[in-house]
Amino acid sequence: MRIHARCVRLDNVIISGILKTADSPEIRRAAEAGHEQLQNATFLAVFLTKESSLVSLWTPTFPRTPAEMESEEQQRVAALERYMASLAAINPSWSDLDKLKPRTVSQDERRPREVVEIHSSPGFGRYLVASRNIAAGEVVFREAPLVVAPKAGSGASCLSCLRPLQDREWLSVLLTPIRTILLMKKVPAVREVIAALQSHAEERRRLPIGRFVEEHVAKVLRTRLSLSVDSDIVQHLCGIFDTNAFEFSDGDIRGRALLPGGALMNHSCTPNTQHWYRNGVMTVRAVVDIPEGAPVTNTYTNTLWGTRARGAHLSTSKLFTCRCERCLDPTELGSHISSVLCRGCSDGLLLPPSDCRADWECQACGKSVSASAIETLLRAGGVALGRLPIGDAAAVAAALSHLRRVLGNTHYIVVELKYALVQALMATPLEGKHSKSSTST
Repeated sequence: MRIHARCVRLDNVIISGILKTADSPEIRRAAEAGHEQLQNATFLAVFLTKESSLVSLWTPTFPRTPAEMESEEQQRVAALERYMASLAAINPSWSDLDKLKPRTVSQDERRPREVVEIHSSPGFGRYLVASRNIAAGEVVFREAPLVVAPKAGSGASCLSCLRPLQDREWLSVLLTPIRTILLMKKVPAVREVIAALQSHAEERRRLPIGRFVEEHVAKVLRTRLSLSVDSDIVQHLCGIFDTNAFEFSDGDIRGRALLPGGALMNHSCTPNTQHWYRNGVMTVRAVVDIPEGAPVTNTYTNTLWGTRARGAHLSTSKLFTCRCERCLDPTELGSHISSVLCRGCSDGLLLPPSDCRADWECQACGKSVSASAIETLLRAGGVALGRLPIGDAAAVAAALSHLRRVLGNTHYIVVELKYALVQALMATPLEGKHSKSSTST
């Protein structure tokens, strides 16, 4: 494994633990290549072996009464509320009392006030709502991540800067649970916050992702690093990351960041916020006016996908089915991003039925097409999209010209091609006299 020369300040605890617990000379050489001060590091295995305090966070004593369950939930909400209040340090707008409703402000209230607050309900769990009116374009909050780890399935990456490497990707997979366990052990307040996040661990155990975590994460920690780590801890932490973490790109650095405040935003296929990650901080901004008491929402999937594509992604990665207004509308709020061009008339669109096995029917001429025929058509379009050379504007334009005649101008595959074409054109160097003169100077 090659580690970037610039990344000499690796995680002392992680690398020290690898060195002290791994038998493989290859692993030891890889860790030593990027670390200079091992003598002051903490022994990782001490934190992972017989760590009963962490196991107890997810293994309550049974049976539990409703009162005990309610008490546990209140403790989790309290931990998250304390965490949200701590974000005031990087959210100076929370101290702007002029934005609050006109009233007499007591001395006790002359402190930062969050513009969001935590609510909970049986149907939606814990979620953020606006504690006052939030204007479109206003920053709702900023948040720095508790834990940063490589993006799932991204391959090998540097242990420090997360830039890509060429081999030993199995080591990158371990960073998520290792870094999170170490942080939870070191900072009890953070441990409470992370433990309060949803993991879906029990459901995941019965799915392929649960078996993957056991085989390629928990088992590897035990066999290749000789760490007696509890499988329950690993399952919960991987579940917490998969359920709550945000994927980010900052220059050529790509990874996943655990941001509990951001994770409290409920999902919507028409979210009222947008977010970006820069210089180690995520900024959340309102894209429409958010009235006081309304949920502050984010999307957990790609808003440019059609309803069935979004639904498949949400059910497999987040383990829930979205029933929002857009998902229940076959026209997707008039966007027709899932509708397919009808070949039986000049301007009609075939609308997707609520039953995935039913025929698609044209809203203009009434012609119907079987679900299997539409599925074959969309699969071919998806394959064509996936085979396009990245950055080749001419190839993207040709595919766009063909598929818009087959699928129509509004279908999400065509929309993705339009987006890809814009990206390709923006990346193409300008030509002409101006660019030549600029090059010569």
